[in-house]
Formats: sequence, structure tokens, C-alpha cells
Amino acid sequence: LEPDGTTTKLNEPGPDLSTAEVEALLETTLERSVGADWVVGCGSLPPGAPTDLYAVLVARVRGRGGRVAIDSSGAPFTAAVAAKPHLIKPNHEELAELVDHDLPTLGHVRDAARELVAGGIEVVAVSLGGDGALLVTDGASAHARATITAPLSTVGAGDCMLAGLLHGLSAGLDPADALMTGVRWGAAAVTLPGSRVPTPDDLDGIRAELTHEPDLARALT
Repeated sequence: LEPDGTTTKLNEPGPDLSTAEVEALLETTLERSVGADWVVGCGSLPPGAPTDLYAVLVARVRGRGGRVAIDSSGAPFTAAVAAKPHLIKPNHEELAELVDHDLPTLGHVRDAARELVAGGIEVVAVSLGGDGALLVTDGASAHARATITAPLSTVGAGDCMLAGLLHGLSAGLDPADALMTGVRWGAAAVTLPGSRVPTPDDLDGIRAELTHEPDLARALT
């Protein structure tokens, strides 16, 4: 982190996993997730992990009655979506990749998310950077946006948004209010330097606007 706010983030690949280690990882996850509200799969896969690792995780957790949220990209994300997790959180680019066409407006994003919901995903939450986030469920959609006057770093903002969203859902909030909670957490992360994770105190002063009837013609940045 430089004095002017420039952040350099180094993402190294994970360890090279053997088939036995992948299976042990899955089994340990299942054992330790008993009673959990959510099992969450995020990020890229380590070398040696099969492309369908998240898809297998979804199938096994759902088979035990659990709920799964996935936030990934590329082939592992596509495979996971086909396995029907309860919730996915793509960003704008990842959603366009999933549906294989450009999404220039908020309306295009909503329609693409509706396609995925019609295919069996219960909740599609799309992070849109400075354009906020859109959440779509069966028969409903909501858009939330927070205004940040002094952004410092976007590193980890999507992860914080997902964590806030899942926390809201686990607390019994309806999906739209949970989205607003998630957007506030994501916005709080943007106000912090580097890759710092916000605490509840960092939410002070962070406000989000929620609407069920957003401007669908709005072009996305």
C-alpha cells in the first residue's frame, strides 16, 4: 500500500492438490458444516483440483439438506451453476460470461439473472462495482447502491458484500434488506486502505438506497 493509496495485490496459486487431498477437503468441509447456515465456495481453484470441485461440493451439501453459495469465475463457476447452488454472486463480467452475451444495461443484467433463477438458482446477487448490486429471486428483484465520497481500495469489496448478504439472510432478513446489508458492508470495505476487512464500526455513516423499480435502461460503467 503506497502513501497515495495505490494498492499492489499479489495472488499466488494455491497448493497442488492430489485426488486424495481433494476428497479429504470435501469430506472435512461436509463434517464441519453440519448445522451451518451456509457453505460458501469462493475464488479460483488450486492447481490439481478438478474443474467440477464446486459442483461436487454443491451436490453433496444439498444432498444433506444444506445451503450453498458460490462466488467464482470461469469453468469452475459454470460447472457449479449447473449443479444448482442456492445462491450465486457473480460480478458484471462473470454474469456476462455465464450467459454468453454482453450486458450493457441494468435491465440486461436483471434479465440474465432471471434466466438463472428460472434454471433453478434461488438467489442471484450481482455485484456491479460503483453501480451497486442487483438481487433477483423468483418473481422479485431489488437494486441497492451506496454512495462513497472517498474510496480507497476495492480489494475484497465483493467478498465483504457477499458476507454481509449471507449474514442478513441468516438473520432472517428478506432478500432485499439482506442485499442492502451486503452493499453497506461492501461499501465499507471500499473506504478502507489495502485489503482491510471492515468491522461493524466501519459501517457508521454508510447508507444504501434500495429500490424495487430501478432504471432498467441505465447504462453500466
